[in-house]
Amino acid sequence: MILTNKQGVRDLNKLIQVCVDGALGYRTAARSVSSSKLRTILVDYAIRRSQFAQELQAEVERQGGSAQDSVSVDASLHRGWITLASSVSHGDARAIVASCEAGEGAARASSVPGFRGTLER
Repeated sequence: MILTNKQGVRDLNKLIQVCVDGALGYRTAARSVSSSKLRTILVDYAIRRSQFAQELQAEVERQGGSAQDSVSVDASLHRGWITLASSVSHGDARAIVASCEAGEGAARASSVPGFRGTLER
C-alpha cells in the first residue's frame, strides 16, 4: 500500500481507530460471555484487530505521519451497550454475538470509502 499524501494518512488513521474500537469491543464481549469456547473466539478477534491496528500504525509512521490510537465516542457507547445487553440477558451468547455483529456493521459503514471494496470481499 503506497500512500504519500495527508489524506492517505488520515484514511489510515480512520482504519486504525476502527481496528482499536473493534479490539476493545471484542474484549468487552469476551468478558461478558460464559462459554469458554465463545470467549476464546472473541479474544482471538480482539487480538487480530489489535494486530491490524499495529500494522496500520507502522504504515502511517512509514509514510511520515503520526499514527493515532484513540477510540471513537460511538464505539465507546457501543461497548457500554454490550455490557448492558449482557447484564439484561444474563450473559446470553446470542445477544452478545448480535451486539458484535452490529459493531461490525457499524465499522463497515464508517470505513474509508477508498477501502470499502476491499473490506467487503
